[in-house]
Amino acid sequence: YTPPHRNMVQRNLKRLHSIHVSRLRNTLKNVKHIALTAYFWSDRHQNSFFFITGHYIEDMVSKTTILHFQSYDKRHSSSQIASEVYNCLRELGIEQKVTSVTCDGAQNMKNAFDMFDGADRLWCVAHRLHLTICNGLALWKKFNKAEDNSNTNGIDSDESIDVKTSLDEYDTEMVQDGSENEKMDRAIDDYDDEDEENQDLITDSWGDSIATGDIANMDIDEGDNEQDTPITKENLAKTIHKGRQLIKTIRRSQILTMFINNEKKGLKITCHLIMDCITRWNSTYLAIKSLQEHKTVMLNLFENKGKLPIPTKQKEKLTLLEISSDDWTLINNLIYLLKPFYEATSLLSGTKYPTIGLRLFAIQNIKEYLEKEDDDQSEILTTLKKFVLQSLNEYFDENDPQYKLLVLYGYFEPLGYSILSTAEKTKIERGIKQKSKELSKAPNSNTVASASSISSAHISQSATPKSNINTQNNNNNKRLASFLKSIDKYVPNERASTKKISEEISLYGSLCRSNSSIDALTFWKVNGDQMPLLKEMAQVYLSTPGTSVPSESAFSTSAYIGRKERARLSPENLSYTVFLKDKLLSSIN
Repeated sequence: YTPPHRNMVQRNLKRLHSIHVSRLRNTLKNVKHIALTAYFWSDRHQNSFFFITGHYIEDMVSKTTILHFQSYDKRHSSSQIASEVYNCLRELGIEQKVTSVTCDGAQNMKNAFDMFDGADRLWCVAHRLHLTICNGLALWKKFNKAEDNSNTNGIDSDESIDVKTSLDEYDTEMVQDGSENEKMDRAIDDYDDEDEENQDLITDSWGDSIATGDIANMDIDEGDNEQDTPITKENLAKTIHKGRQLIKTIRRSQILTMFINNEKKGLKITCHLIMDCITRWNSTYLAIKSLQEHKTVMLNLFENKGKLPIPTKQKEKLTLLEISSDDWTLINNLIYLLKPFYEATSLLSGTKYPTIGLRLFAIQNIKEYLEKEDDDQSEILTTLKKFVLQSLNEYFDENDPQYKLLVLYGYFEPLGYSILSTAEKTKIERGIKQKSKELSKAPNSNTVASASSISSAHISQSATPKSNINTQNNNNNKRLASFLKSIDKYVPNERASTKKISEEISLYGSLCRSNSSIDALTFWKVNGDQMPLLKEMAQVYLSTPGTSVPSESAFSTSAYIGRKERARLSPENLSYTVFLKDKLLSSIN
């Protein structure tokens, strides 16, 4: 076998890229509306890449494709990003079809997509949940030498404890269906080969949203003294920090690693100790859960550390990092607290079903979970719930325009509909009826505009019109109606249209109440023909991803393709390869 020369591979990549861009353009001609996710990524050589995915529903089947993946050597300013996105959309012929963009909360991304008329910008809920946990519990508080009793710099320079976590690590936790243990094992396996110094992972643009300063003594409520509670954020942060440094110390020592592996064999423990990362969703939950699974192993380590052939200074370090019974109790409560966030992120990270409507359902249920206080609930868990609930209310403020979009998009998902208040449903339905009137007057108007206008007119109270297009359309519709009436031609019956949409809304509410557990696509596939107007709108909203997972999972693929063990790819060839991945796979299948 004679492998192809790299020049041949490069030529074929360019040829295939050109072919599939043309095919993609033809495919998108038949798409009425499309939602986007967008993200930036930097590889270990600090080459920056910009990525856009497209999402639409066709015959109630969710479709996802890579629209754009390209190296990006310009400034990451909002105007530059907006220009880049618009040029990409115009090249594909979909610049007028975009209904929404899901992205992170970086200011440049927010400003860039706020420039697009008619498209809603939605913040990735998984990012916001992660910020809720990290800032609510002060998980990444930095310790200085004076306050960190476990800091042993100078004891062993080869294994000194580094309390400053790098923001250069990033990878999205992709969890597939399966049992909790299977998901946990897969997640741990994914992390096992990753060290905190690994530079192949993703550098994101939102890590600085996590507070790392002295926020440990933030009050739960005004006038509430945290010192009277069974646990403070200061103690919590120190316990997490101690566990984090213990795992790091073990992974950096061959002798300690061998001891741990031998103990695991005897106890038949199959999972691995993993490191968490400040920008990796659920990583602290996975890290402390792996630590808890190794509790017996850790107790044996601390008991036998004097017999191990390691330097005295390293034994002293282990003594400082020894986890007390109070620490274990706190870790157990923290695992219980964080599990719903882990499961919610897994639910919202799906790519084979609509996730946008599930966002509101997940948030509301997490809020109820945090507010609920069982009779047998420990004081520690009660306090932890208060910490996180305060943070959740700040990140998901009901007066925030993003939360109002959360409500709007949740309406078309049976599970989301089931938790809306009567007032919220009434406001949304009023907007739907108004838009139905406009559509009945203008047969050629599209549903994309209806989705956007419902959002701006009836959900975001602070929104202001960006153009007078709607006014012009109304004037044209009146002239058309007058002309048709003058020649005895059909004039659309506004009352009949209003009555029809009212009947659809009533039927939809009835069906949601009896089918709230069914997934959204199946619901609309079965019942959509009875509600054609609502079905068309549902396809617009449900095509929007609830998280930016589609973009970030592609970055995981990029990091793997461009890893240092592989032949080095130029930024251009890496872009071609990632863009072609889903196209070539679909052609094979």
